[in-house]
Amino acid sequence: MAVLKKLRGCSLTIVLLLFTARCGLAQTVGFDPGEELPDLVYTTPGGASERISEHRGKIVFLHVLAAWCPPCGPELKDIEQLYSALVNEPGIEFVVCGWREGHQRTMTWAKKQWHVSIPINHTGSIYRRNRKLEFEDGFTYTSGVPLTWILGPNGIVITRKRGPYWDWVEHIEGLRNAAREVAGAPPVGAAVPPTGSD
Repeated sequence: MAVLKKLRGCSLTIVLLLFTARCGLAQTVGFDPGEELPDLVYTTPGGASERISEHRGKIVFLHVLAAWCPPCGPELKDIEQLYSALVNEPGIEFVVCGWREGHQRTMTWAKKQWHVSIPINHTGSIYRRNRKLEFEDGFTYTSGVPLTWILGPNGIVITRKRGPYWDWVEHIEGLRNAAREVAGAPPVGAAVPPTGSD
């Protein structure tokens, strides 16, 4: 929670993301800040199989939820605002995944009950009793939902949030500027150098 409060400051967000991106801090694979997140394979709404590692070079907002989780819907509405504001930024990728239930159920719940347009992917686990989120190479994470990781462009965990977080929209500008920095674009409000010659 303390890291998320600090992330509200735009400049600190950029510093954290760029520091991990440029320095390659991860010495270990794991789930905590400073560690490289194990690869996660998920299924897209169109049925394609993708990996978190395919988004290297971008900031990744990874969120895991379920229709049976009472706080997941209200938090998803907040994440939808974040997604809508940042979806066209080239340096950030949103991966929202349903967990421990059928993919169709999660997508129907998100669209009909919460009226969100963010794509809902699926982790592959459909059993409520299986409390392990399975990653590649035998890594598992045991937790409830909602669950969020923000990864730097090299796959290193910048922050992890277990449980609902209601202030994602406060991070729009910080994440936008960090995504632009990663993509090599000027930050919002920065003077754009003139093009062409005199």
